[in-house]
Amino acid sequence: MRVMEQQYICIVGGSGGIGAAIVNQYAKLPNTSVVVIDQKPLANESLAENVELIQIDVTKVSEIISAAEGFQSRDVHFSHLISLAGGALHNEWSKLELIPDQTIEDSIKLNLVSHILLTKYLMRPEDITTDRSIVFVSSINALKSYHLTVYSAAKAGLLGLTRELAGSLSPGIRVNAILPGTIETPRTKKEPKDFDSLKRETLLERFAKPEDVAAACHFLTHLTDAITGAEIVVDAGQSISTK
Repeated sequence: MRVMEQQYICIVGGSGGIGAAIVNQYAKLPNTSVVVIDQKPLANESLAENVELIQIDVTKVSEIISAAEGFQSRDVHFSHLISLAGGALHNEWSKLELIPDQTIEDSIKLNLVSHILLTKYLMRPEDITTDRSIVFVSSINALKSYHLTVYSAAKAGLLGLTRELAGSLSPGIRVNAILPGTIETPRTKKEPKDFDSLKRETLLERFAKPEDVAAACHFLTHLTDAITGAEIVVDAGQSISTK
């Protein structure tokens, strides 16, 4: 759609199943350097020459600030931030009264606060680059009850953050959210879910794939510059199914 200049793209949470698909999507683009922020190492298929890994804990503001200072010292300015750090913690599958207080705090830090801090320190409005955007990866848990109280609250908070930042960062930075449904990855397969039943109850009778989320990210960052403050659901009809 547009002639691309040399650009840096930051992908937070790029080592997981969905994250790896997003990294691979952007690593194929010309004139593009991909910086992945994650605590874990990257999968072998994500180790392209133009992909760099910064290993930090995004729940610790000191580590985010240190990484941001490192980027500034190298004159690295991000055109696009794709932030998908998060996940339900193992204790969150209980009823609220059974969830430890520390788990509640940890989940909010991971699934909401980290995204606020990453935006604050990595997407400074004074940075002068063209066509900038942020994509937050939320979840259909933000839309209806799936029995994950704290995780759902944090993911719903991401939608409020999306709308607020779309206004406060305009016109220079577009901000949107993607809401995946159930996606089978090595991590999600460990969750206490009946995947066969969920698949049958989804309108398309299948789950979206990590590559579907990656394609939605690419659409929002590179194939349009007229969408901001939007929420795009990528769930094969799971969240609206009445089956």
